Amino acid sequence: MLLYKFRELSKIDRVFDIIENKRLYCSAYNDLNDPFEGEYNYYYGDSTCGVAVCGEAECGSDGNHYNTLANYNFGICSLSSENDDVRMWSFYADGHKGICIEIEWDENQKYDLYPVKYDLDPKKVTHENFSEETIKRILSRKSSHWGYESESRIISNIGFYNIKGSIKSIILGSRTGENEKKILKKIAPNVAFKYAKLRNGYKMHISSEIEHRVSHDRAIKRPPGL
Repeated sequence: MLLYKFRELSKIDRVFDIIENKRLYCSAYNDLNDPFEGEYNYYYGDSTCGVAVCGEAECGSDGNHYNTLANYNFGICSLSSENDDVRMWSFYADGHKGICIEIEWDENQKYDLYPVKYDLDPKKVTHENFSEETIKRILSRKSSHWGYESESRIISNIGFYNIKGSIKSIILGSRTGENEKKILKKIAPNVAFKYAKLRNGYKMHISSEIEHRVSHDRAIKRPPGL
């Protein structure tokens, strides 16, 4: 399974850390850019099974009360299953000047991933004493406004999460500078490089090194004005 981590290059030491040490940082969930992270509706009812068992909601309730998780030491690292969405490059890769790291996810670690469910309604919960699984289910639900992110989350303790899979490639943004490209190739000499290209129709295409070179050579050989 391939997953993607978008990064800006203003703090290139963090990119180096991902490549060299094969680890991702899980930030505190209340530091993320969505102000509704961890929101839920608390339903008073007679059910005793718990949201972690029943799934989306429990069966009995007599009203709902909006609330947000607090004082839980959980961190989140966001990954995407998409690498060619122009909004992701704009928001999370410094306006296409950053990169996207392609990760081949280890099958033994897939259970650490929580695919985000997108909905307009907050998660419904009936237990005040949350289990760890209940908390993770709340944190893996977001408003449908964010659906374009196609996000899967590592939900763990705040700090570093070690990757057992492999770094397959670094995808350079369409505006990544030449100096940044040289630095990246120095710090990741054994990683393949790909290129995000803009296409007609407001689309993006991810090309390999070979495709990029062929396209570049054709552009050089093309007569002026054509």
